[in-house]
Amino acid sequence: MDVILNEFERRVLGVLMEKALTQPAGYPMTVNSIVAGCNQKSNRDPVMEVDEDVVWSTLESLRERGLVSKVLPPPGSRAERFKHDVSQALNWQTPQRAIMTELMLRGPQTPGELRTRCERMAPFP
Repeated sequence: MDVILNEFERRVLGVLMEKALTQPAGYPMTVNSIVAGCNQKSNRDPVMEVDEDVVWSTLESLRERGLVSKVLPPPGSRAERFKHDVSQALNWQTPQRAIMTELMLRGPQTPGELRTRCERMAPFP
């Protein structure tokens, strides 16, 4: 299955995948936390400035394509939360998700850079 993503879809999906791999306690994510992850100044290329409306429309686009889903908020919370579904939709295992996360968030890199940066998300032999 070929998946072509625009710059906002790449960033939002990359942020969701990164959070799931590096900080599972903060995952699934609220729209506010996705906006913050998209606008992060470090470890992102290009640096972007997106707003809530862009993130909402991007999440809807990704949801329609089966790459993101909405989850029920935890008890006592009203904020909607979202998670990625690439494991099921694209059959990506953890190492593949780590590599694609880095590529979506930082763009092209050398194999050495990818290996070093991905080791925080998945073990590599």
